[in-house]
Amino acid sequence: MKRVRKVGRFLVLLCLSAFGVGLAALWVTYWLAARDYDRQLERAKSLGLTYSYDSLVPDPPLAEAENAAPLYEAAIVKLEAHGPDDESIRVIRDSLRTGPQNWEALRKAVADWEPYLPTFQRGAALAHCRFEREWAEGVMLPFPEFPPLRQAAEALCGRALLQARDHAVPDAVEDLRLAVAIGRHCGEEPVMIGSLVQLAVQARVLSVANLVVDLGGTPAIQPVQGLLATMGQGPDLAYALRGEVAFQFNVFSSLDELEAEQSDSDAVFMPPMLLVKPLFVSSSLVQRAYEARTLKRWCDAFESQAKIADPIALSAALDLAGVELERSHHPADLLAKILFPVFTHAGEAFVRLEANKRLLAASLDLRMMHAFEASYPDTPPVLPKDPFDGQPLRYRREGDGSLLYSVGGDREDDGGREKAGLANGQTGTDLALHVPALRGRDTRATSEPGVLLRSTPG
Repeated sequence: MKRVRKVGRFLVLLCLSAFGVGLAALWVTYWLAARDYDRQLERAKSLGLTYSYDSLVPDPPLAEAENAAPLYEAAIVKLEAHGPDDESIRVIRDSLRTGPQNWEALRKAVADWEPYLPTFQRGAALAHCRFEREWAEGVMLPFPEFPPLRQAAEALCGRALLQARDHAVPDAVEDLRLAVAIGRHCGEEPVMIGSLVQLAVQARVLSVANLVVDLGGTPAIQPVQGLLATMGQGPDLAYALRGEVAFQFNVFSSLDELEAEQSDSDAVFMPPMLLVKPLFVSSSLVQRAYEARTLKRWCDAFESQAKIADPIALSAALDLAGVELERSHHPADLLAKILFPVFTHAGEAFVRLEANKRLLAASLDLRMMHAFEASYPDTPPVLPKDPFDGQPLRYRREGDGSLLYSVGGDREDDGGREKAGLANGQTGTDLALHVPALRGRDTRATSEPGVLLRSTPG
């Protein structure tokens, strides 16, 4: 019995010693990470990274006469009270995605939107848009305006299809221009979701613009070329990440508020929080270590590529940061593993939009050549560069029509093969745009109406 007590005391002392050593090691680990805080803060400042919610507020604020937000908010209130039902939204979206299968159904769905579109149009006519937001809500901050704004832009695209079919090409192009403006306004919010909405809207506009030329024929080419010229470079990935950096950097304050608000019934959420903020370790030390490593991750990503405006380089750097984070065993990275957004191929979506713009622009030049020569050339004309590999876009004749394509995100030339055309065992696709032959030099429609831009996002 005496031996048992000795063994028991020994085990207790061993456990206490192991606990003490482990706790000391944990303290040292957090302390070493927190010690780098000031240096990473200076790096972030030198790179212009946003880590304060105050930096997300426009300074100076937009003048009300220049801000589309109040008009959009008024339109959304009316829309939510008496707006179109989900079926109208579905009909418009399906018509834009695959081409109108039922023109009368599309006409009826767009008519449901007509009472609300004028207010959205007045908002789209203004230069800028910034909604008043409580940025301090951090990752819990909602963005309720984005879904109805995207739906309004799609309704304008649907109306553009109807106008093109009715030979009102200038009106169709104007509606597409307004849709582009709504998407651009969404992209003025310094968060990734705003830029993703802008990407989706612009991708939809490109697809519809291609169909407008199909329906409108040669007279529609120059108006659509003018539309492309007004679209600009599209979203800025670095700008879109400003809010994401601030959200992640300040997330500990949100956790403190969540803990304060928890009731007994919420106790089930405490164990994960104990992993993030372990017992017996100073909360301020844990927070400082987390923030130091978070800033380092973002600084490394932005610093590792020469031009912050290059979405592919920035996306690749963020992908690398994500991989390194997943492999990390540092205790201060536990929360980051939960919150670090999945930016895999984020830059690819931005470049994909630019590739589709260049495909459409090249197709318009080809259509104009066809209008004068009555056929497409056998040899490739001078084509814009493919933004994915820096080589000219690929081109070949297809019967009486032609095919333009980009190698896409895999940077492999798959001969213009699209996802829908994959056979069993095949991999690799390109971004392809089929350009149909015109019936005549000044015809208003093609022999195959309904051809849409392939492989566009959204």
